Amino acid sequence: MCISWTAYRNEFASWSLDIVRKDAKEAEIAVEDIDRFVSHPQESNNLEQELARVWRDRASWPDHAGLQAYYLYMRCLKSWEFSIDHEPIEDLIDAGQTAWENTPRSMPGRHSIDVLMQHIQTLKVCMMVENGLLCSCPSEMATQARRVVSQSREQLVSLTPIEDPNSFSALVEHVLKVHICYFGALSEMANSLICVLSKCPMAIAALTHTIQRLSSTERAPLLTNSLYAPPLRAHRRLLDAYHKRLQDPDSPELKFLEARVTYVYPFTLEGCGDPRGAPHCAEAAEGLKAGDLARKLWGKNHSSNELENERKDPVRALDAVDMALTDIWSLSDPDSRHGTVVKMPGVEVTTTAPDPKQPGRFVKLPQFDVEIWLARFGNHHVRIQTPVTALSLHGECPINGGTGLASVS
Repeated sequence: MCISWTAYRNEFASWSLDIVRKDAKEAEIAVEDIDRFVSHPQESNNLEQELARVWRDRASWPDHAGLQAYYLYMRCLKSWEFSIDHEPIEDLIDAGQTAWENTPRSMPGRHSIDVLMQHIQTLKVCMMVENGLLCSCPSEMATQARRVVSQSREQLVSLTPIEDPNSFSALVEHVLKVHICYFGALSEMANSLICVLSKCPMAIAALTHTIQRLSSTERAPLLTNSLYAPPLRAHRRLLDAYHKRLQDPDSPELKFLEARVTYVYPFTLEGCGDPRGAPHCAEAAEGLKAGDLARKLWGKNHSSNELENERKDPVRALDAVDMALTDIWSLSDPDSRHGTVVKMPGVEVTTTAPDPKQPGRFVKLPQFDVEIWLARFGNHHVRIQTPVTALSLHGECPINGGTGLASVS
């Protein structure tokens, strides 16, 4: 079987699996086991053994061994493209690493595959960059993007000199250079955003330089037809808007003078069935039973509050009241209770963002209100809510961006 590593390089731009999956199946590599591991992890018990089967077979070296490592890498990328649940991908990375570490070190051509396996571990940091982006936390995004660039550069330096541009080593080199290019631009973009939000006097100059870099990176040969180019374009347009705003302070702006941010975390009660059932089914009974218990413990004129006694600082006592819904809900049955709301003590949140007014300290957010809604239809949830004032797109609101990840106390 003749493997065209150049064809895989072209596929990498779009994170496509078409050619590499076809070749991997023909080479009798553990394709199905790798795919099943991320889609149905509870059914995947023998992945490490299947990976080791190929890597321990001297007849598989170096081409089929390299093909398996590359397919593992591409499967991680493809799964990441379609899911924000990183845990199955990280588990796949760990399973691959365990199998690889048990491979004899004397195998021919091992070094280049070893570098790719190291870079598969770096994908965990790449996903941390995405997490920082989705959390509107440029400081986390910049930190993790720098880690990706640093690790990728170390891996690139460790590669042996490339003599054949169509070799497996050349493919690994290309992957590393793409990530150095892309995540380096992301790091600078996040740093420029931090400069703007902190009202740095060099913000305009930083934005000008970063916008130029993003523009040139979008058109870089390394990112031709790449999935990485469009996000850079979106980031550049955001920085363009900030740049225009800083140059013209009188330009129109949008402000929300009052708002509330609510986080909703659904849950169910043990033993409940389908929450879409009829009002009199078991799950509705469980919901009402839980509400009755909550009112008994924390309802009006009840002082039992074990949670309050466990805390050293004074907190608001728990309270349990009937759930109030709008008049769009109309129930004809005589037991018209919708459910119970348990009002919990407030939650204090300290971010990872440095407080510019208090060096050495971190920004604290206003206290969050916490409620547990126990609904008769089984759709229970925890609501965490806070009022927000003087809310702009990013800078003035500690909830909405630029303040870092939160730790709860």
